[in-house]
Amino acid sequence: RSLGTLESLKVLIADVSFLSLGEDGVQELARAIGAQTKLARLDLSLNGCGLGAGGIRKVAQELGRLSSLSKLRIDVGFNNVGDAGLRELAQAVGSLHSLQQLEVQAHRNRIGDMGAGWLAQAVGGLTCLRDVCLQLFDNRVGETGAHELARAVRGLQGLSR
Repeated sequence: RSLGTLESLKVLIADVSFLSLGEDGVQELARAIGAQTKLARLDLSLNGCGLGAGGIRKVAQELGRLSSLSKLRIDVGFNNVGDAGLRELAQAVGSLHSLQQLEVQAHRNRIGDMGAGWLAQAVGGLTCLRDVCLQLFDNRVGETGAHELARAVRGLQGLSR
């Protein structure tokens, strides 16, 4: 059966790292994930798939539909999503108010202070977070972006890690 037909899935771990999905492949994967509205945990590795800002937009649109997620790990490293792509992802993540654990890996994506700021804003609004890991190494995040991220994480009251 295809992923899109498994309506009662609670946990999904998908690693398509370094596969050339193309626009159609990204669209299909995103739709299949978005159909899993009962997911509690999603571990999605899209490392080096050539997503760019357009591909991450499709993933983010569907990710935002997963309101029952409590654990999210997403790796979009090596995709050149830039600030615009991280903004899309941050908006989706910020809408997931049930999240308790969040890990975002977005290394080597040409992300600067603006992208870091959008991620900080999203994370800062997730009051249920208990565990957060943000990996943005080898980007263009400067002192301003790092400060915004630190302030957002520091403002989370219930962090255990």
